[in-house]
Amino acid sequence: MRRPLLALALALVLVPLAPVMAQPADTPWPMVQHDARRTGKSTASGPSSGAVKVKWTFKGKDWIKTQPAIGGDGTVYVGNHSSPSIGLDGTIYVGTSQGLFAVRDDGASGAVLPGWSFTDNGAPGEFDTAAAISDGTLFASRFYQGKRTLYAVAATDAPTGSPGALRWKKGPAAGSTSSKNSQTPSPVVGANGIVYAAIGLWVYAFDPGRPTPATPLWQHKLPKHAISLAVGDGVLYVAARDSNLYAIVDQ
Repeated sequence: MRRPLLALALALVLVPLAPVMAQPADTPWPMVQHDARRTGKSTASGPSSGAVKVKWTFKGKDWIKTQPAIGGDGTVYVGNHSSPSIGLDGTIYVGTSQGLFAVRDDGASGAVLPGWSFTDNGAPGEFDTAAAISDGTLFASRFYQGKRTLYAVAATDAPTGSPGALRWKKGPAAGSTSSKNSQTPSPVVGANGIVYAAIGLWVYAFDPGRPTPATPLWQHKLPKHAISLAVGDGVLYVAARDSNLYAIVDQ
């Protein structure tokens, strides 16, 4: 019988596994807001009749503030600290207070892949954003004592470098507060490969293909901290703590 849900927590089983591919999974919902652009548009359909019912429930250790991800076999994953993101082969990337992990579902528990977790040399803090997956790289950020750092980390299909190795980072800088009552600003990736991220009042665009990828293509300051980002057709949408939704476009 297929397990309906696997909760990702700090109690992970360390099992050596071979490196595998890591791109966004082709499932109904592989990460926060479905994809690296955070479009929120699924390839699957939900309930649409005039009446609905609860099919099953799962009781967590605390109230679940993260967004579920759905694997290729229908297994649902949730995280304690960040929302998980699933790679094409089923590799699950999830942030915790102990680092950013790459995990495989071995049928009974989460097995951490060799070379993981990523901790930025043991830096304290919490990886509280969902990782965006693009071209062999994970984009996620860590929050600690009022400061946030954005990381680009080699995924399991990285053409160069070891899986779990740092490619580049931006920060630390005064950043969005990690809060149980709101989202944290997970990075997003456009169809052209440009990475968009928010640290505090600032929204950034990065080109990972540049010789100096940590140098922003542009940066824009908002009146209040950014909460969430999504990419549309030539538009970056940013929700902020001043109750406004900003649509950012090229001049």
